[in-house]
Order: sequence, then C-alpha cells, then structure tokens
Amino acid sequence: MHRCVLRGLPRMKKQFRHLAWIVTVFVAGMLLPELVAGPDDRVSTVSRRGGGRVPLSARMADAVARRSYTGNDDGNETQGRLLKDAVGLSLEVLKGVELNLTESAILAEASNSVGHDPADLEVPTLDPNGKKSLMIGVLTDPYSLGTIGLAAYSTWGREVQRYATVTFFVGSCQADTSGFPGTVVCLDTPDTYPPQKKVFLMWAYLWRHHANDYKWFMKVDHDTYVNVDKLLSLLYTLMSVKYSQQCTYVGMAAMGRAEEAKKLGLSGRPYCSGLGYAINVHCMRAVGPNFGTCYGSTVSNHSDTEFGRCMMTHADAECVGVSGYTFKNIYYQQENDMVYPMKLVSGGQMTLVFQKEPKATHFAATLLHPLKRAEDFYRFHKQTTSELRPVQPIISDKSDPAPYQMASVDLRRSCVHNPQRQKETNGLSLAECRATEREEPIVAPHEAYVLTQEGPIARESFLELEAVLAESGVRAVQVPVSGWAGRNPPEDSAQQSRLAYFRAMRTLLVNATQAGTRRLMIFEEHVMLSCNFKDQLWHLLNSDRCSAHLFTQRRGGVLLLGAQEASSEGLSVLEADRSDAVAAHGDAHAALCYNVYDRFQGSFAGVYHSSMFNEIVKWMHQSAGALPFHAVYKSLADAGYVVRSAFPNLVLPEMLVDPLQHTDALPSSQVAVKLRWYEEKFCRRGGQPVY
Repeated sequence: MHRCVLRGLPRMKKQFRHLAWIVTVFVAGMLLPELVAGPDDRVSTVSRRGGGRVPLSARMADAVARRSYTGNDDGNETQGRLLKDAVGLSLEVLKGVELNLTESAILAEASNSVGHDPADLEVPTLDPNGKKSLMIGVLTDPYSLGTIGLAAYSTWGREVQRYATVTFFVGSCQADTSGFPGTVVCLDTPDTYPPQKKVFLMWAYLWRHHANDYKWFMKVDHDTYVNVDKLLSLLYTLMSVKYSQQCTYVGMAAMGRAEEAKKLGLSGRPYCSGLGYAINVHCMRAVGPNFGTCYGSTVSNHSDTEFGRCMMTHADAECVGVSGYTFKNIYYQQENDMVYPMKLVSGGQMTLVFQKEPKATHFAATLLHPLKRAEDFYRFHKQTTSELRPVQPIISDKSDPAPYQMASVDLRRSCVHNPQRQKETNGLSLAECRATEREEPIVAPHEAYVLTQEGPIARESFLELEAVLAESGVRAVQVPVSGWAGRNPPEDSAQQSRLAYFRAMRTLLVNATQAGTRRLMIFEEHVMLSCNFKDQLWHLLNSDRCSAHLFTQRRGGVLLLGAQEASSEGLSVLEADRSDAVAAHGDAHAALCYNVYDRFQGSFAGVYHSSMFNEIVKWMHQSAGALPFHAVYKSLADAGYVVRSAFPNLVLPEMLVDPLQHTDALPSSQVAVKLRWYEEKFCRRGGQPVY
C-alpha cells in the first residue's frame, strides 16, 4: 500500500496544486468547502427523527435570501403546515469541513482512497437483503418539498428503497423540513434556477460522504417520475462487464439547444439531459476530486451541460444511452382533444399539465419528466404499478402542428386493454395490449359470497345455489341485503334498491380489504351454472388473456362469468373482439372471454381482484344509486383496468323454461343470438338439467 502511495506522490502533488488554487477561489467567496473535500467514510453527519429542525453548523442565509425563495415572509410557516401531516424524519446535515492541505494529510487521504481498494473492481451485486448498489440524489427546493417532493417520495421513492438509498437535496437551510418523511440534506446555498451550484454541491456531497458505499450514483430532478421496475432492470444491465468495469455515464444524450450548441464548446460530444442520469464508481473516482475545478470553470449557466463537461474533461466520458431504457422529456400537453406545446417559464424551466390518459411511450420510459403537480405523480404511479392502459382521447387536427404531430405518433403506437370501448368512445382503433404477466400460481376460488334478498324465497334460492357450488368445491356464504328488490326492481324504487345493494357491496369489499383477501368471487341470487362449471372455470383461469390479471399483486381487474343476453349488435361486437384476440395473441384460449362494451349488462357472477375493491367503492359513492351496478365495468375499463366476461357463459340468470323454445315468431337475428347465448347446458344440484 505504501509503495502505491509513493508511486502516486507526483500525482498527489499535482492534486495539491489544484487544491491550493481552489482554496484561493474559496477565500474569494466563489466556492464552498464541500466542493473540495475528499471522500471519507468516517465523516459524521447528524441525523434526527421527529422533533425540530437540525441547524446547519454555519448558516449564512439571511431574511432577504429567505424571501427570495419563499416569495413572502410566511413561506416557512406554509411549508411547515404542508409537511406536518407526514411522520418521521431523517434529516442529514451537510457540515463545513476545514481543509487540511499538508502533505501528510494528502498521503493519508490517498491511503484511504477508494481507488486503491481491489474489491471495487468486482461486478456489483443487487441483493435486497444486503448492501444496496445505487444512491439516488433528488434535487429539489424547500417550497417544492411538501408538494411534488413529497409525491415523489411517496410513490417511486418508497418502492425503490429496497434496492437504493434515496436522499433529497435542498439549497437553503432556513425552511423547516422536520415533517418530511424521507432523508433531507440542505446544501446551504440559494435555491436559484438554473441550479448549477446545487448540482455540483450535491455531487460533491455524494463523493465526500458515500464514494465508498455504492457502485452507482444517480441524480434525479424532483419533477421526474422513476419507473422502479424498469430502473431495476436497467441496473442489472449496468452490472455487466461492458458497463461496470469502466467509467460509464448513462442518461438521455443531448447536444444543447441549436442556438447554444456552438457556444457550449463540447466539440459535438453529448452530455446527459438534466431530468436524470447516473455514473458508476469509476466515474466518481475520476471526477470527484475535480468538482470544485469544474464549477470554477463553467462556460454556461446550465447544470446538466456543465456536469457533462466535467465528465468529458476529467473522466473522458460522454453520455451514453442503454438500448431499451428511455429517459424521456415530455414536450407537449393534452387537454381533452387539444394538444399544446410545452411552455418555458422564466429561467428556462418547463411547465405543463400531464395528461390523465398517458400513452404507451410514457409507460415505457424509465424516467419521465416533467410532472409538475403532486396529483400527476400519484395518478401516474397508480396507472404504472397497476398496469392501466386507459381509453385514449382523440387528438384534434386544430391543435398546434408541432405537438400535434408528436402526440399523433405517440397515440398510434399506444395500446389499450379494451379496444371495443376505445372505438365506442371516439372511433379510434388501437391494438389490445398484451396480457398481464402472472405473478402468482393459479388457484380456483374456494369460496363465493351470494347476495340475496331477505325472506324464505331468497333463502330457498340460496340453498339450491349453495348445493350446486359445493359440487364444484366452492363454499357459498349468504349475504342477505335489506332493502334490495332484486335485479328488476320497480322503477319508482329502483334507486333505493340500488343503494341497498351498494351498501352491501361496500361492506363486503371493505371487509375483504381489511382481511387482505386477494380475490373475491361474488354471485347474486337466482342464477344457474353450467353443468361443467368447475372444469370450465379452470380452463378460464388458465387463459392469460382472461384471468392473468387476477393473479398479480396489484394490477388486477375483473373477470365476469356471464352476462345478460346480448343484442344481435352486441353479439357481433363480442365475436369480433374474440376473433381479434385470437389473431393478436396467437392462442385459441384468448377467445374464452371478451372485453365489456357499451351495452354490456349483468353483475350476477364475477371474480374481483383486490385492486378493484376501493375503485368500486369510490364509483358507488359517486353514482349514488343513479346507475345500475353493472355500469361500473365500463368505468373501470375506460380507466384502463382489464374487465372481461366469459364466453361461453358459465353463469346466467335463472330461467324456468328453455329459452330456445317458441322462437318461431322471433327475427332470425335474435334466434341466432339465443342459439349462441344458451348453447351451454345448465344444471341444478345433482347434475339435473335446469330445463
């Protein structure tokens, strides 16, 4: 080790001269100590949970500076109120460190340097139960911490913590961040835009405090959404020899705006766009000691450009992309059918309203930027983790030409879970998305809840259904519904009857949620089951298109086991849907179900995934009994959930006579529907035919 240090002495002296120059600049007030401090695992930081704010050792900001980022004298109180609802705190404080520039100190620093640790040459591992490989720094500011900062932490930030450490960096230390649930580091610098100084301070902090702790380091803007599944997949890719044994600088390659490109002086080499980028430990070793130099020799006021210049100068690395992983900027916004260009506000920041119906390109992105509102974070996170593919709005050709063209391309490349609802809504023909991947083994339901009216007739109907279900290995549980008048209530009491039904469903779904039930099978009274119900249900559950969504942790959806008799037009719709599915999936089992459509009716038998419970409860509250329960299926389908119904029908409303009798007076189209709808045989207990 001592020989390694002696051989590196000339280089150390050269670094000494650089450090001496930086100190001179520091004395002039241009830099902060953190920019030039070396990596040291032993440097202590202060961490506190709950309680009050931990003060920085040397606060320099005054009341005037505070107004510059709060906008008024009450900004801190407002920020505090925004954050008080969150619980817990891990506040890490960036402290000033005195510079020790003696030769002995430099040699001691060299002996502890990460560059001399052979273990750093090993390919990093990703072990959820072991050491994390990735450190993510989220650049934010005090007044955004309680809005989109909290939204970022509460969505992707929570999920990635099994595999990565996430720290939020703010400039000013005056605001009270004690209510923020994540780790916050204040850099003691103004929160101005562009945040060039903040970026270099953040990277200097990561180098100084964590250079020995991680294999990869990532910077993310607070208005960037991170798709955790895709990020983990990217991290696995980056662990290959191609990326892990040399300096790698990963992100969305950029050259700068056309009017600025020549002035930047990067010789045509790409830097990584500021929405998010990552470097590995080899890059950190090369650029870490030079962050102060880089900040002192900037050409532009852009943070991402100047960080890229630092990488090119001191690590000879330029931004590279990894095939299959996109870091995406959004350049247009869509409101209903109109598309508008992304807007730039003062300072060059982007502002837009993220659309409620994201397109395929948004879901495919590893990093997506910008999401400027907290509600956009929460909604898009729900859509991403639940794998929702909502019905898309049409795009008006009266929109601005440039964003219209971009949005149109994105729309044509999108898919939806329900092409039928897409066509019915606005005439667009989009492909059906691939089937959701199963995450759990296939298990047939062993219990069914049966909603019935009150009274002896309802009890008799339940006992018959109970016996039939028992023959298929399913235990039936009666749920008497007070005030429910059945599937065909009198018109003057229909709404009250629906409300009674809704109350029973709400109780059932809330109890299932509290019990942690993954799937819930629900029947209504007075139904008949296919004679081969058990085997048909098993085949249906083994169809990826029809039921893979039921065997996931949180993607979910609904599988209905039958529907009211369709019209001839409805039959044409579902037959076309089944045919298209077979062609798209290349699997005959895809035809065992069809997507619900506009005139779909029937809620008498279905299997519901737990992700639907709260969505259905919210819909019932909003509907207030104005619509029949089966209207919820179209609402769920439009929102992007998988809602499909079995065909041939496994369950139908009970009939006392054969529906195929006395059809002579019916139109041929209606006869054709009946022949298809009732082609299965339906049985009572003991296998006795219903008719």
